[in-house]
Amino acid sequence: MQRVKDLLQRLSSPRNILPLIAILGAIVGVFNINLFGLTVKPEQIIISLLGFLAVDALIERLDVLTNIEQGIHSIAKLINPKAPSEAFFYTRDFSRVEKIIRESHNEIWIYGVTLDGLVTLVNPLQDKLRKGYKIKILAPDPSGDEFQSTAKYFGSRPAQLAARLKGNLDNLGIRFRQVENSNFEIKVLDRVFTTGYVISDPNSADSKMLVQMYMFWFGVNNAPNFELIHKDDKQWYSVFITQFNKAWEFASCYELPPRVEQKKSS
Repeated sequence: MQRVKDLLQRLSSPRNILPLIAILGAIVGVFNINLFGLTVKPEQIIISLLGFLAVDALIERLDVLTNIEQGIHSIAKLINPKAPSEAFFYTRDFSRVEKIIRESHNEIWIYGVTLDGLVTLVNPLQDKLRKGYKIKILAPDPSGDEFQSTAKYFGSRPAQLAARLKGNLDNLGIRFRQVENSNFEIKVLDRVFTTGYVISDPNSADSKMLVQMYMFWFGVNNAPNFELIHKDDKQWYSVFITQFNKAWEFASCYELPPRVEQKKSS
């Protein structure tokens, strides 16, 4: 029953009006049917049928050409996508950092200049460590020879920026160390690094990466940020993950403050 309904629906579509008229004309000619008392000559029927068939063929040809043209336009958009920069770049949004950390599955890599925002996420990071996650933190070396250049690049006072960064590194390391059998590394790089990272599960096809551009004497809140997904952005993901790995290779381990042993009460 449903097939009959579908057939009738297709036959009643505007596209099939001309073929139906042609079929009706052929029936009238074959059975010599008089319509409203009018007698139609066979040659008139033949000419009319030929006209209907010609118009139908023309409409079908135009439909095919239109579909081809639309398909070409769709392919062209896929090959040469054009989107406004606002669809790719965004200003700093720390909720994205928190989201990518919470949605990670086994590993988190982070590079930042001050790590101020990361300190606010120390609790969820500790939770990840308790679940066996690996965390890698990379930052400029606050005691390095190049740190003055780093501070000048950001328009900050070297001593203040160094104290701020060192305090955050110590805070993170001490809190991470409180988790039993925690798997984390903190390294520092004595170079001016102009790109910040938050990377989840870097060895997975579903890995995501938040990239922040650090611009000369330009506040981080208004600097461009963007997101890369390994399986969708393989070329550029590879470029930025290679940069992080190279920086990690040249970085040195950060020395945390010694553990403070609690005195036993007598």
